[in-house]
Amino acid sequence: MSAPHGYSLRPFIKRPNSHPFKIGDAKRIKPRNTSSSLSPEANEGLSNAPSDPTSANASPASTEDGTLQRLRELISSMPVPATKNSTLRTRKLASKTRSRNVLAPLELHHSADNHDASPHDVDLRYPSGLAERFAFARRTYKKDHRYARQLDPFVDLVHTISVLLESTLGPKGPQVQICSALRQAWLGHENWSAGGGTQTFKDTIEAVNVLTGHQGHKRPELTPDFLEHFFDQLHDRVIADNCTDLLHRSNAKSTENVYGELRPKFLSRIFKDVGLDSKSVYLDLGCGVGQTAMQASLETQCEAHGIERERKVHALAQFHLTQFRARAELYGLPYNSHVVLRQGDFLTSRFVRDLLPVVDVVLLNNLKLDSETDIKVCGMLEEGLKDGARVVSTRSLKRLKRGGNVRVRMVDGWRVERLHYEAESVSWTDSEGEYFVQIRLQE
Repeated sequence: MSAPHGYSLRPFIKRPNSHPFKIGDAKRIKPRNTSSSLSPEANEGLSNAPSDPTSANASPASTEDGTLQRLRELISSMPVPATKNSTLRTRKLASKTRSRNVLAPLELHHSADNHDASPHDVDLRYPSGLAERFAFARRTYKKDHRYARQLDPFVDLVHTISVLLESTLGPKGPQVQICSALRQAWLGHENWSAGGGTQTFKDTIEAVNVLTGHQGHKRPELTPDFLEHFFDQLHDRVIADNCTDLLHRSNAKSTENVYGELRPKFLSRIFKDVGLDSKSVYLDLGCGVGQTAMQASLETQCEAHGIERERKVHALAQFHLTQFRARAELYGLPYNSHVVLRQGDFLTSRFVRDLLPVVDVVLLNNLKLDSETDIKVCGMLEEGLKDGARVVSTRSLKRLKRGGNVRVRMVDGWRVERLHYEAESVSWTDSEGEYFVQIRLQE
């Protein structure tokens, strides 16, 4: 389903001698100032690709030994000259497509696409063998908004290296020392010369690339820390520069238009508690930018659906989905490609009505829905859901007395369980809170 025309994504609107790209024509969206593609063939020609210090047929273990030795030597020799170099490195543009049955070509939006060019730009290789560019100058579209969780590119780079090395070398590997040395060396980067610290820094990242980008390694595990980082990267590349448009709803006076997110760690707990797996069908009512559907498909390989009423938010969600697919492939992660995001009112949508009989898990963030809407959605779910289907909501679908010691109740054909989430589980508060899991029972 195509996104509405007339909505420009912020990271793509500043192009010299060109008109803004619209998300309504997904195939025209091209990341700007990128150096690598989601095609292994294109990456083979990358001008500054890391060279393996061992033979081409070396095992991952022997490759790691040689690279770690080289890495320590490079880091220890990194100078901090007194002169400042202002020469900007010219970025290499590349066409990036990968054939797959998706809505649009998998065009990766790099970290560098959010920043101006710098002398220290580097390419970091991921477990797929593909690379992402990082630039360390000012952010092109700086936003001071509470929902604009923009990542510092160097912090992002080091955290990514740490996550990848932990999956490669194990929790007791040298990633702590390596990342600490990189942070220490970076302190004087403004005074590096092009032939001194700048080149040594790039060589150091190339040495790291042999470890992070070795395709013989296992893919990263979906730990809470990894999932948080993965979706923070997506937020930084796609959502952060569009928060103003995201929060300007069509009816700003209605509490139903308040935007809120469930954090990845909390979602992981929900998926586990409700038994979501590869055979399940998942539906998010009021899905926003679609993150919960994406995380469900990544963690459980389930079929995932979402519906969002606001056109601008849905437009952003469609681009968010293409970037989720691209970033999952970058990390070499499997996911269920059947992720469908629709635009419309879930109370009147034919799509939702037809889907409900086969849905296993429904997510509904109804904390700010008015009582009339709550009654309507409850009636719709009672009529459409099969026996045993689960509804996870931030407010009970049935009127319950707050507090008390009763955790599970049977109410009008539902088994209602009151649960508590930890602090920092949702975007609208740092405090603890409660949520509900309702199971539809045969009457």
